[in-house]
Formats: sequence, C-alpha cells, structure tokens
Amino acid sequence: MEKFHFYKLNKIHRDDIRSLITYQNPSDGCQKLMTISRDSEAKIYSLDSDGFIDFDVDYTFYLPTQISTVCVIDRSDLPTVLFIFGCLNGHQYVFHGFEQNASQCITLHQNNVCIIRADSTQTRIASGSWDHTAIVFKLDQQNKLIKLMKINGHQESVMDLQFIRSDLLLTASSDRTIVLWNLNNVLDAVVQQQQLFQGHEDCVRGLMLSKHEDGFYSISNDQTIRYWNLTSGQCERIYIGHEHFIFNINRLTKEYFLTCGENNSVIIWNEKQLTPWQSLKIPAVTVWSVIASSSNVFYTAGSDGIIYLFTNQKDHQSDEQNQTIFDEMLVKQTKIPFTSVQHLKLYEENSLISIPPKKDNERRLIRSMLDNTILVYEWNQSWKPIGHVPDYNQQEFDYSTGRIPYNDEFFDEVFNVKLNEKNYKLPFNRDQDPWIVSQTFIEQNHLDYGTLTSLVQCIVNYASYKPKKLADNTGGLYPIYEFKLWPSLKNIDAFRKKFEEFNANISDENLRLSREYLQLTSTQIQNPETICDELCLAFRKLIRWPKNIRFIVYDLLRILLTNKYFNTYFLHEMESNEFKPESEFFHSIIRCGLDNDGGSNLSTQLTSLRVLANLFGSVHGAEFAYKNFNYIQTNLIKWSDLIMNINVHTAYASIWFNFSVLLADQKKRQNFHLKNMIMEQIQKHNELIVETEQYKSIENDYHLVIVIMMNTFGNLIQSKFNSQIADQHLHCLQQKYLKRFQKDNSEIRYCLRQIEMIFDQYSN
Repeated sequence: MEKFHFYKLNKIHRDDIRSLITYQNPSDGCQKLMTISRDSEAKIYSLDSDGFIDFDVDYTFYLPTQISTVCVIDRSDLPTVLFIFGCLNGHQYVFHGFEQNASQCITLHQNNVCIIRADSTQTRIASGSWDHTAIVFKLDQQNKLIKLMKINGHQESVMDLQFIRSDLLLTASSDRTIVLWNLNNVLDAVVQQQQLFQGHEDCVRGLMLSKHEDGFYSISNDQTIRYWNLTSGQCERIYIGHEHFIFNINRLTKEYFLTCGENNSVIIWNEKQLTPWQSLKIPAVTVWSVIASSSNVFYTAGSDGIIYLFTNQKDHQSDEQNQTIFDEMLVKQTKIPFTSVQHLKLYEENSLISIPPKKDNERRLIRSMLDNTILVYEWNQSWKPIGHVPDYNQQEFDYSTGRIPYNDEFFDEVFNVKLNEKNYKLPFNRDQDPWIVSQTFIEQNHLDYGTLTSLVQCIVNYASYKPKKLADNTGGLYPIYEFKLWPSLKNIDAFRKKFEEFNANISDENLRLSREYLQLTSTQIQNPETICDELCLAFRKLIRWPKNIRFIVYDLLRILLTNKYFNTYFLHEMESNEFKPESEFFHSIIRCGLDNDGGSNLSTQLTSLRVLANLFGSVHGAEFAYKNFNYIQTNLIKWSDLIMNINVHTAYASIWFNFSVLLADQKKRQNFHLKNMIMEQIQKHNELIVETEQYKSIENDYHLVIVIMMNTFGNLIQSKFNSQIADQHLHCLQQKYLKRFQKDNSEIRYCLRQIEMIFDQYSN
C-alpha cells in the first residue's frame, strides 16, 4: 500500500468536531460522511465513488446542546434513515430522516452520552455515558427506541462499546477496564459480566473488533493500543507509537487500521507490526476522530473545527493554497523562542518568491498571510516553514525616519489588506501613484484585477501625513496634521442654475455639457466615487470655457477635490497633460485671473485659491502640490494683489498652512527650501499687517487669517526650523499682534502660547 499524504482541508464547524461517521444512503446507495460538533450542529456531506467529499453541505441538524456522538441506522427496510444523537446533557435525540425536530428524546442517562452504537443487524442499540452506565435499546415496530436493559458495573464513565453479534456487548471505561457482557444472561434484572479485561494503566477510550470478531483492539490514555483474545481474555499484542492520549480507532483496510489522539497525532498501523506504519500530524492539537471512506481515503478532525482529508492516490495532490495553509497551520505547533531568531529580519510572505536566498540553510521570519503569525522559514532547495515565534516583539517602526519596514525596504505606509481570506501587506510611499502601486501589487500577488478599485480606495482613504507612532509627542497643539479644506456648497440649486445659464451660452457645442451633467445631485457631488471617469471627461471640456466665467468651473472642481478618491483619480488622469505646470488651465488657477483682460475679480480669486487649498484633499494631491511648490510659489498671486475680502484671505492663508502640514513627513522636514518658502510667506503676510495695514477694511474678521498663519508658523517651528527671521517674527507676534487684535484675540493668545512652548524646545 502506498503512503498517505494530505489532500484537502475545510473549516466546517465553529467548535470541536467530536466524531466522524460514514453511512450508506439506502435510497440511492450513495456514501455519506457525517460530522458531529460541540457547536451543537451535525452536518452531512456526500462522498463520490472513490470516497472523496463534496464540501457542499447536504443537510445540517441543529441540536439544543453540545453533541458528543451519533449512531446512524441505515437499514434498507426502514422508510427513512434514523439518526440517534448523544449529547452533553445526557439526552439522546432521535430523528427520522431530515426532520426539523426530534421525534423522540430519551432522558435515561444522567450525564454526557459518550457513545451510541448498533449491532450488525441494526436492531439493537446501546449507549454509554459519564454516569458509569450503558443502556441497551431495541427498535419497535414504530421505529422508536425501547429500553431493554441497563448495565451497571463500571466504577467510572463508559467511554465506548461494541456489539459482538446481538447478544454480547463490550464496554470500555475510564476505570481502566473492559468488560464483556452477556445480554442473554440477566439475573434479577442485572446483566451478568462474562469476562473482564485488565491491563491498561489509564482510561480506556475506544474499541475496535478484529476482522473475524475473535478479538478486539482497545486504545487508552496510557498511550498504548492493545489486542485482546476474546476466548482467553489475554492481551496478545501491544502497539507503541503514540506519545499522548489516544481518542479514536477505526479500520482502514483488512490489514491496516487508524488511530488518532492528543498532540496532533494520526497513525496508520499494520496489524502485524507493533510500531507505526506511517505517522502523520495535523494542525489540530486534539484529534478526536479518524475514519476511512475507502482503502485509499480517510478523514480526521478535532479541536479546530476543520476536517482534513488524506489519500494515497497519486493523481490527487493538494493544490498550492491548501498545502500552504496546512503547512503553516501545522508549523504553528512548533514554537521557536524569539531570543533565538531576534537577529533575523521580518519579511512578508511574497518575499519567498520575489527575493532569492543568499545561501543554503538561510532563515527568514515571515508574517503569515492567514493570521499574521510570525513563522520561521528555512531554505534547503526550497523554502519550508519550520516553526513559529509566539513571543515575537521586534520593533517594526523606525522612529528616526517615521518609516515602516517591508521586506528589504522602508515605506511611508504599510496597509493591512484582506483579500480571498488572506492578510496582505500593501506598501506605499506618499510620492507614488496609488493606481500604479495597486496594479503592481496585483501582479506580484497574482490577484484579480477586479480588486484594483478597492486597493486604490484603501490607499486613498487611509494614507495620511500623521505618523503611525510618535516618539516624543509633547501633547501640544503642534504639529497640526489635518489640512485646511473648503468643502461646503451652500446652495446647490443656485449653483446648478448659474451653471446651466453659463453652459447654455457656450457658443462651441463641443464644449457644452450634456443635460445629465447638469442634473448632478448634492450627494453625487459630495460622493463622486462612481462617476469619476465621467467627471474627468466633463472637465476636459470645462477647462476650455472662457476665462471670464471659468470661476464656476473652479468652484465645481474645488468641491470635488475634497473627496479623496476623486482628488486622486482626477490627478491620475489629468496631471500628465491638462493639469500640470505650464498648462493653460493650471496656470490660470495659479494666477487667479490676474492675466485676464478684465483683471482679477472676487469670484475668480476666491474659487481659484480654494482649488489650490483643496488640492491637499488627498495624499496624492498633496504630493502633487509639493512636487510643484517652486512653480506655485513663483507664479501664485501675491498677498498684496489679493482683493480685500476675508474669504479670499483665509483661502490664501490656508494654502501656506497646508504646505506647513507636509512638514510632518520626515523627508519633507529635511527640505530647507520648502521651509524657507513658508517662512517667506509668513514674513510677507506680516508686512501686510504691520507695515501697510491694508487689512483694515476687513479688520473685524481678520483674526481668522491671523490664526491660520500662526498655525502655519507653529508647524514650521515644530519641524525644528531655526532662523533669525523666525526669532524676529515671534517677537512681532508677542509685541504687536496681541495689541493690534485685541478683539476676539483669545485664540490668538492660545496659539502664541503654544508657539512659545515649542520655540523654547526647538530654537535653542
């Protein structure tokens, strides 16, 4: 006989699978497999002619309590199959076929029913219990179980029993004994003991008759299997191979049998060989049951609720997914202390393919995609898991850079993504295009391209500039990590009406929008994820509208840019051509209409500046602004050219504030040109306030602008910016701003105090 190998697994129960049983469906002759679980469910599956399972459930029984065992009566003369369940509460529930409710509930046992078996004719049934008794039943003409006799004689639980013909019954007990009872020998209502079998040193768990029923096998917590001669009562053979409790025994072929037990153990035995013919391990620590469906196929199950299928047929090999899952689950039973592998780097599972080994016997720490367990892999012609590290506590964050390790590199972000029941790590740097990153990730991990959108959304929704861990958080106001955006659209109807009016007056019909675009609802504008492609097509027309009415195009764009997904999608589609430095549309936004024939106006300035501020609505948009900050600084309208309107000034201030938020990124914090640019804008605004006093016409609300620029300064100082100009500006804030803005200056005073705190910390 060929050796057996793992073939398939399936998680079919929420709790322990306590028992497996096969039976023949009398109506069609098909073989069935039944699983019994502590989750109070019993499930039936079909087997093919070779004994292989179809994992689609045929039927599920729902019991009111934990199920311990089942006996199936599949006689062809009965109208339906009978299912007799033994449960933890001591009850036995009888179902005639696939009834919703039991037709009979037997309450004769006082404790857990461990086992129920029928004789070879399936006319007598016996049950054993933790209450130290066995009860023998018969089936009456209505197919109800009728008690015939109760067997008292064991000092502890009756764990298993076997009929020999219909008149003899073997019982195995946790009192270490096996007893043969003569059911025809009853004196004063007491079944008489015919023979006692002693020799086990611990609880006797199970029994199996020999081929000719002239002897039997017993299994025990003492880790041995014994073969007994029924006639002499002597133990003739002892099989040694288990290292822990043995829970179940069943026949594989005429010459071979199966056992399973504690410590992940399944063993195949040849009757003539006292040591294992083949030893197998499964991931379940406690293996409760093992049963063969043919001479080439067997099933085993236990404490993890998973059923495992083994075969010796060479044309049935496990696929890569099943084998990987099985290997990883099994290796988690081998513990490797962290101290012995703490010198190793942590890799993701895909590194086993993408990063070749450097030498034989090389080891790697690998994070399992199933449940994030840390496994140890070793290279010996191929990568094989050899154990897991339960106490892994390696630092996975670089405080000096704020970056996260992934295989042999460091990234700004590493997202947890669950796809197809696997846990993936998706690495991302903020200056990368989410679409390109996602496409590469799909190709590297052989995923379906249908996951592209969800991967992009993951990056877009969760990428940010806020550090994942803070090494020295002072608990103060700065740094501020949230960008200042302008999302509101107060009157959608008025906006739509004005848009329709402008659209109707466009003389070039190729630039005019169709009616469906003009019917966009407020919800669609606020949540445009499903219509991004259509909106980008529309903007390719809108950017060519006349400059004097383009402010309404800017206004629509600034609202949409506050949606992270649209923001990213728009730039992904348009930054290579229509929306880039030197392009007419982008330049017109930067200039805020100053280059128009009629000059700049309030609507154009306000909407243009808010578009620039809202570019920071996604990480991809913020990176676009950062990449082009030299162009923006050089060409953007100056403070002195702004119309004296509080909304215009707050929008302009928010652009520089948003640039200061980028300083939370470790790489950008090292960009002194960016820092000096921000300080220069703070200084120019200071000149506007202190020297020219141009703000006087909007003085009542100007504290709003002051606070934004103070927060910009606070972020700058928090990034460890140190210069003489910064010292001078702090002095100006202390000496002049508080006096000049005495009304509504409580927030100004608070910001100043926070700035002084970090100034003391970083400026020395």
